[in-house]
Amino acid sequence: MELPISYKRYLDQGRQLFTDSRQVIPGGVFLALHGHNFNGNQFAMDALEKGAAYAIVDQLISNDPRLILVGNTLQELQSIANINRKLNKAKIIAITGSNGKTTTKELSYSIFKRASNCIATQGNFNNHIGLPLTLLRITEETEYAIVEMGANQPGDIHALCEIALPDIGLITNIGKAHLQGFGSIQGVIKTKMELFDFIIQNKGICVYNLFSEQIRSFYKKQEGRISIGLEEQNADYFGELKQSFPTIEMKFNNRKEEIALRSNLFGEYNFQNILFASTLASLCGVDSKNIQEGIASYVPGNMRSQILQFNGNTILLDAYNANPSSMKEVIEIFDKMSFNKKWVIVGEMAELGDYKESEHQNLAELILSKRFDQSIFIGKLYDAFVKSKESLVFNEVGECRNWLESHWPDQTAILIKGSRSSYLEKLIR
Repeated sequence: MELPISYKRYLDQGRQLFTDSRQVIPGGVFLALHGHNFNGNQFAMDALEKGAAYAIVDQLISNDPRLILVGNTLQELQSIANINRKLNKAKIIAITGSNGKTTTKELSYSIFKRASNCIATQGNFNNHIGLPLTLLRITEETEYAIVEMGANQPGDIHALCEIALPDIGLITNIGKAHLQGFGSIQGVIKTKMELFDFIIQNKGICVYNLFSEQIRSFYKKQEGRISIGLEEQNADYFGELKQSFPTIEMKFNNRKEEIALRSNLFGEYNFQNILFASTLASLCGVDSKNIQEGIASYVPGNMRSQILQFNGNTILLDAYNANPSSMKEVIEIFDKMSFNKKWVIVGEMAELGDYKESEHQNLAELILSKRFDQSIFIGKLYDAFVKSKESLVFNEVGECRNWLESHWPDQTAILIKGSRSSYLEKLIR
């Protein structure tokens, strides 16, 4: 295979590639991406002046020999990432789903890194740019690459599969997320299943979550198809939840041995995420000790399933992302928790398109039906649906924070949940 000059220079410079000209890696290769509101080509010379060895561009901005001109920089990034994946032996484990994919990925990495040379998607770099950047971190020593795949519209997952060529795939669940791009729940289902369609076609291993009705309907017990669920579902890998709060205690069974697991996470939905990660590890031959230690050592951060103490209250902060499915799940779980006093603070849910009014109404009605001690809604979408004296509606997070300064309760459990765009973390920072 004749390697493109862009990939050769990437290797020559110690596999150092960056896309942000404000964060130059001395001696690295700058790749000039562009979109609707920016054009990285305009910053290529600046990156070179600040110490980059080369710059990959798709507009001829100078005759500088350090510029590598290509047809399209995004396509070039995806192409060299695919080449890097093919030239190395690492097994690719792909994780997608409407909820839980990032937590499952982080839990999996916490286990795998103890037993192998492993890399994983950093943060939520799970799109057409982030995935290739992850694949370019694979070296000759890498045994496993755990990649997260996100999708906003039909075809996204298939396109990512064409780049990553996954060996093993897991769909955590299928719910109401990014409906604006998919158009309907059927669109979500079809797009998520693109992962399994690709892997089946290429004779890899698909891991089916039997807890999900939609995924369960596609499952057939045959070679290359592994199931996760409960023992009574006759799943290949199954678990038993012993305690869900304040931390999870559970059993994991791989049909060869039963393993007791303890986690810093809480909630039944995280029981499934732990089960997913443990299954992927066990499937790849990781022993029980590393699974136990990997699960026990993972501490949630980045506003995902965090338990914090603030102003004498217990804060359950889950404000990195939100969609109708994850909202309903966490509200139902919080309702069952045995706190003396409970408050709920929710923000708006993003990317719902034509469903935004109906889904926010559904959420408001669900919360009000639970009769929490205080329900607080942040966002104009809730105005029309919240008509309760036990509830408050604020247009934005600043208004709510101002009110809370003189109304914080004491010895109360407070669930804070919303999409990242609501910035709900500002309430406690």
